[in-house]
Amino acid sequence: MTNQQTLTLRRPDDWHVHFRDSAMMAAVVPFTARQMARAIVMP
Repeated sequence: MTNQQTLTLRRPDDWHVHFRDSAMMAAVVPFTARQMARAIVMP
């Protein structure tokens, strides 16, 4: 008999994200908004 436990994080928080500049920012911001509930943005 196994005792399996599951933890599902549907929209986790990102406590350390760098958006960068220009094209990289354009790629990272929409992904972060779709995948994460909240984010702390680092300079």
